[in-house]
Amino acid sequence: MKKYVIAAVLIASLAASGAFAQNVSAGAVNGMTLNGSTGLIVVPDAHVAWEKPKVGVDIGYGFVWGGGQNFDHLPRFSVSLFQKFEVSGLMQMNNGDLQNFVIGGKFQITKSGGTALALGGDFEFYNPVQNRNSAKLYLAATYGGNFFGMPAVTTATIGWQMLNRGSFSSQFIYGMGFSMSLFPETFKNYVYWVTDFANF
Repeated sequence: MKKYVIAAVLIASLAASGAFAQNVSAGAVNGMTLNGSTGLIVVPDAHVAWEKPKVGVDIGYGFVWGGGQNFDHLPRFSVSLFQKFEVSGLMQMNNGDLQNFVIGGKFQITKSGGTALALGGDFEFYNPVQNRNSAKLYLAATYGGNFFGMPAVTTATIGWQMLNRGSFSSQFIYGMGFSMSLFPETFKNYVYWVTDFANF
């Protein structure tokens, strides 16, 4: 029964995301990352979730399969305010146990067409048994253009991450991502190629 409920929620969220999708900029996927903020797969971009209305709310669900019966469930949300601010959150659960919780924010400094610059950060609370947490501050730059006549967006993110695992440490973080609307005349901006990489 639990498998059917998870499958139904996944199908409903996919259908809803297709039905209520918005076209925010040239080729922008504009979905939630695996860390809760708006972006690609793991790299946050310089866009906020809803850039046209004054207030917008997104909820989502994802999962990561670790092999066998090991699934991480990722319910998440983002709230956009005044076309400039975003507050986001995510819970990571494994077999009903809360693994960590991420709360983040983003401020879009400037936006012109498909190009934007944003300052953001997040704080990750891990399960208390692990006695660790982390915080990130980042600057994200997103540029919209065309690649072989198809709308595309490139994002570069740099920042600093502070880690507490019994002892304090920190590191420079970076990430880069690319999304492209594949054959938009044929697929009506519903099929994207999305790829990114990061050290966080």
